[in-house]
Amino acid sequence: MSIETVNIKRKYCYPDICVKTDDKKLADVIRNLYRYSLTEVISDNVLEISHAKAYESYVDALRRINNYMYINMRVQKNVFALHGGLAVKGNRAVILIGRTEAGKSTLSAFLAYRGYEYITDDEVFIDCKTLKVLPVKKLLQMRKGGIDVLSHEGVLDTKPFSDAQKVDFGDSERFLIDFGCDTMFEEYELVGLAELKRIQGGNSMNRQLMSDAFVTVLKNSLVAGASSGVEGTDALHAVKGIAEKGVYDLEYSDLWTAEKLLENLLR
Repeated sequence: MSIETVNIKRKYCYPDICVKTDDKKLADVIRNLYRYSLTEVISDNVLEISHAKAYESYVDALRRINNYMYINMRVQKNVFALHGGLAVKGNRAVILIGRTEAGKSTLSAFLAYRGYEYITDDEVFIDCKTLKVLPVKKLLQMRKGGIDVLSHEGVLDTKPFSDAQKVDFGDSERFLIDFGCDTMFEEYELVGLAELKRIQGGNSMNRQLMSDAFVTVLKNSLVAGASSGVEGTDALHAVKGIAEKGVYDLEYSDLWTAEKLLENLLR
């Protein structure tokens, strides 16, 4: 029986991940999902995940491995991580946050189509002291609903959207869109956060009170069970500083309006 090994080293995160499996399809999908983070050499601080095809289905294993990676994720002490996407114009960035299906990935894709730089739709890393955004490129992952919205706007007829790859996640399909691993700048100026909410009409963008903004930043911190991610002077300085940049409730009914509202922050 041939064992496939996939080593993953995520920037600003630890431990490294080593996946061992006898399922070549699973190994190939993991390599595809984490193509920007593959490595031959891993550190001594490593989480090993084993999977045997005979005991677990491909879809169950993929979901378990993906979840297990994030449950055990830790972030460097000098870096603060948020769950969200980025709207980037020039060297200025707005973090896009919101509940599942609020439209973070769909809006990130649409903005890329409109000429904004795409960096991530899922994880944002910030220097705790300077509050600069530290860009870590990630594949754009779209659900079927988001793909349908983009299709309606004619986005899917253009590259790289027309080259999207479909991956079966069991309860849902994901479409992977690759914008390449390079970024225009080594760091970006953070100008605010936009908490997305899709509505049927009455588009608006209103700044949250500082007390609410502080809580919003904490709720969206990407520590996945690692309480140390929001402890310590550096992390608390980051939470306060990010909140002071401004957290905005962005209610939108269509992608074009969302872009116009975000432009007010990115000027």
